[in-house]
Amino acid sequence: MFGLSYRELDVDGRQFIFPTTTPTQFEPEEMRASINRLLALEPEAMYLTHYSRVPEVQAQGAALLRHLDTLVALAEAEKDAGALRHERIKQGMTAYLLAEIRKHGCQLPEATLLDIWATDLELNAQGLCVWLDGRKT
Repeated sequence: MFGLSYRELDVDGRQFIFPTTTPTQFEPEEMRASINRLLALEPEAMYLTHYSRVPEVQAQGAALLRHLDTLVALAEAEKDAGALRHERIKQGMTAYLLAEIRKHGCQLPEATLLDIWATDLELNAQGLCVWLDGRKT
């Protein structure tokens, strides 16, 4: 629920976090509410499945919510893109995360970042598409 955060992307002890929008489970408002419930508990750290300990929970939670809003907006902007929708969402998400990781100060080569994120980018794009398909319009 509290996103993805790879230790390879840490910069000076600071971690980069972004949401997971897994297919069939992603509901942005429910995710937002769950993150806010976790933040209200004021934990010292979060322990992410497969991704280790993440301190500075309030700051990471704020970043997670900001990234969530951006990913939802990216998906909504492509809702009518037809057969190109999945790839356009994935490309938009990739460009956004690359820009954000550079702001974070990570200097890893782009190819390395894309390799680290390959599965996540694909699953997140799929999840956003499934969410768009399931919305009542």
